[in-house]
Amino acid sequence: MAIPSVFQSHVFGLSAEVRDNVHFLDEQTIIYPAGTQLVIFNSEQKTQRFLNVSDGDGITALAVNAAGTMAAVAVKAGSHLPGTSDGLRRGSHLWSGSVVPSSTPPAGEASLLLYDLQTGRKKKTLTPGSSDAKEFFSVSFSPDAKYVLAQSAGPDWTLYIWDWDKSKLRGTAKTTNIGNVELNDMTVNLLEASSIHVCISGNTLLRTYRHTEGNWKLLHQLKSDKNLLCNTFLSETTILCGTEDGKLLIFDSGEQVGEIQYALINTDDDIFIQPAITSIKSMPTSLLVGNSTGTCMLFEKSEDGSWKKTKEFSTEEAAVGSISVSPAEESAVISLMNSQLYHLPLDAEGPRNAKIQCNPMIQPFHNGAISGMDVASRKPLLATCGVDKSVRVWNFSENTCEVRKVFEEEPLSVAVHPTGLYILVGFSESIKLMNVLVDDVRPFWEVSVRGCRECRFSNGGQYFAVVHGLTIIVYHMWTLQVACHLKAHKAKVRSLNWSADDSHLLSCGMDGAMYDWDLRSTKRETEILATGVLFTQAVHTSDMKLIYVVGSDGVMKEISDGHVTREVHTKGPLTHLVMSRNGRMCFAGKGVWSPMLIAGAH
Repeated sequence: MAIPSVFQSHVFGLSAEVRDNVHFLDEQTIIYPAGTQLVIFNSEQKTQRFLNVSDGDGITALAVNAAGTMAAVAVKAGSHLPGTSDGLRRGSHLWSGSVVPSSTPPAGEASLLLYDLQTGRKKKTLTPGSSDAKEFFSVSFSPDAKYVLAQSAGPDWTLYIWDWDKSKLRGTAKTTNIGNVELNDMTVNLLEASSIHVCISGNTLLRTYRHTEGNWKLLHQLKSDKNLLCNTFLSETTILCGTEDGKLLIFDSGEQVGEIQYALINTDDDIFIQPAITSIKSMPTSLLVGNSTGTCMLFEKSEDGSWKKTKEFSTEEAAVGSISVSPAEESAVISLMNSQLYHLPLDAEGPRNAKIQCNPMIQPFHNGAISGMDVASRKPLLATCGVDKSVRVWNFSENTCEVRKVFEEEPLSVAVHPTGLYILVGFSESIKLMNVLVDDVRPFWEVSVRGCRECRFSNGGQYFAVVHGLTIIVYHMWTLQVACHLKAHKAKVRSLNWSADDSHLLSCGMDGAMYDWDLRSTKRETEILATGVLFTQAVHTSDMKLIYVVGSDGVMKEISDGHVTREVHTKGPLTHLVMSRNGRMCFAGKGVWSPMLIAGAH
């Protein structure tokens, strides 16, 4: 039997913690990080391409050159993760080109990975040569794209510059050695092509540097009474900084020379506290400024050199993390710190200083970890719940979010009926059965079950099982009466799995036990107890002859007639397991991350 290749089909999510996490590549295409990959999204065709970042211990910052052909990805210090050396997703057929071998960065220091966005190949790995540099919080290309710059986080607080084509470190500068000063932003002056001019801003600190003859020269230093959160160059010597208390301060040659005055629409000046300025993007004759409440303001430069606010863009209540403007400067995309992407129509017509309500660039994503997921077997629907207190129903055929519901309390688990018409949601005090409507999910039945972190519909949809502490309760779906109680675990039950004919139910507990329950007799037909191992998931084959179980020891066990008949060792703990419908393939997963990936096979 030929083994089908598995490839990524779509990713729902955004890594909000990554600095400068959205960039335009052309008028229709943006790039952004989601977990351990970069997503290249075409807004016109609604398609995604993926570039796997398999090195390091997570992406921290992203930069793209002016031509949109090269990306610099900063990753935390960490061990090399299993994956391909060139960034390609095997079997996806999304990139062309041969594999280019590349070195793996040292485990003890942060690194920069340079990718060719046209081929998807990793071209270079740049390292600072210092184990003190554990993380880069800001990355940028030089104006001519021949150099890459990175600012490390504390306690290193060092500015690095590389000639990326030659993989040579061309200079370093300690940007602060003051114990209580935290740096917030590093910006390269893209208006000055003849030299490399950098501004560093932080809590009470503003410094500018110039790189000449292989060294950094400190040009200006200013101690401020403000927390300078972000900055941008307005000219070769003029810098605009946004502050935590909502000020837009103008500096020239290290001295404050002015302030851009503005007022937000629909605010009461008597009680209103100005939101923090969290992101600034400069254009030749205009500015786009984002604040901590999800509002962006467009400023235009007057003939007298002053800046006037002309438009205000409203999104949702979350801080603006990053701003990217399209090459034609007709639109912008912003990322919010709650993991959302919004489109801003900069060329929208309307009265001066108008307030424009903006729409999501793709669709609303989860903010934070996804704590539960289930798939409807008869429709292309899956349901998820997360720490953002929301339950969402996604259509993985059309790659859309069909329904989103936010609750007052956090949902702990979710299951979707095979028909896709109902979902079961576990909360801290109860479980609720809900109808899936066109634009809502509406509860119609509720029962007191405390802390239900695992629930599951049977394959036929006539039963559902929920975990109540150490007990498993099975209900009839159509009468909502209790069918049976299953008691044996001595610690919390972690996972449930129905057999293909719904006659058996597998359970794994924190007590290191795996039980195979015969629901006709409510007796345990098979049990496996392991000392020092926490089983996380178990599945039947379609003919019910074999059981596969995985756990914290990283070993997949094959069980037949109550005995372990075979073991497959892997490189780490396995957390999830699913069997193909024909019983010939088994898929195992490990670890969790917030963005949600949809995989296909061919």
